[in-house]
Amino acid sequence: MYPDKSPGPDGMSPGFFQHFWDVIGPDVVDYCRTAFESGRLPDKVCTGCLPTTENLRRRGVACEIKCGLCGQDGDESLLHLFVKCQVAREAWGTVRWLEVGQLAHDFLEWLELNFKVLKKEDIAGIISGCWGLWGERNQRVWKMRNLSGLQVMLKTRSYVDSWVKVQQPTSLLRSKLTASAIHWQRPGAGRRKVNVDASTGGERCGFGWVVRDSYGIFLAGGCTSGSGKFTPLEAELMGVREALSWLKAQQWDFIDVESDSLLAIQEIQRGSSLSYSGILAEDIRDLMTNFVSIIFSHVRRSANRAAHALAKAAGSLSDSHVWFFTSPPF
Repeated sequence: MYPDKSPGPDGMSPGFFQHFWDVIGPDVVDYCRTAFESGRLPDKVCTGCLPTTENLRRRGVACEIKCGLCGQDGDESLLHLFVKCQVAREAWGTVRWLEVGQLAHDFLEWLELNFKVLKKEDIAGIISGCWGLWGERNQRVWKMRNLSGLQVMLKTRSYVDSWVKVQQPTSLLRSKLTASAIHWQRPGAGRRKVNVDASTGGERCGFGWVVRDSYGIFLAGGCTSGSGKFTPLEAELMGVREALSWLKAQQWDFIDVESDSLLAIQEIQRGSSLSYSGILAEDIRDLMTNFVSIIFSHVRRSANRAAHALAKAAGSLSDSHVWFFTSPPF
């Protein structure tokens, strides 16, 4: 009758797999290639080859009846391991676009329900997320190492993001610098320009920002610091977030934001990501919705000196500082 809709021996129809391939495309397969090569998900899931305790018992293998992730007694089904398990729920709780509570009788049905409504980059997020959970399950079973659900998801996304960046052509990382990107330039009429920078060192990082109007007049500058070890990219994004939060409180609009971190600008422009830098970038995109007009640009350090000086000074100051209309002495 409808051969493309008839279920196969694994219970899934060929139409589902065709839809799956059409949705994700080879570009996203590359995006989460490590998931396919190392975790073999969803291939092994769809053929029931993942050696969960439930699948092992079906094959007559004697094994302990409990979940390798959370330790809960009972058969370790795929639906429990990747969806209902406490560790899995904590991991997926970091993802805003995923409806973990989708009603499904088994894991494949849960996958299909989500694949029908999600964007392809989010589908890649599910695949790599499940791969990360499966890897953590094996670490707990064989090496007695425990990470939290949040740590599992952050580590997985960081690994995938790093792989993606390595695969990108070098041309994508080149900044098309013009004279305006090398030297500071005034914003257009009616706009304000905020230059942002961050500094890292030891267990502290500093953030600084400077706001000028279309005449080049100093309107305000601020700096603050934070405790903890962060990567340069994370610190730059935290600096942008601090600056936008402050601008929002001032109710200033029509903003041009400049940073000398090309990776930070690219992270803000990118879609959803489960790495810590991706979470920071999503916070920034949420803040952007409070402005009628906001534009981000990458500039060289030479065009960002004032913000750099404030970020450096923030590390030696005990409190946050803001200056209006008169620039600080350093």
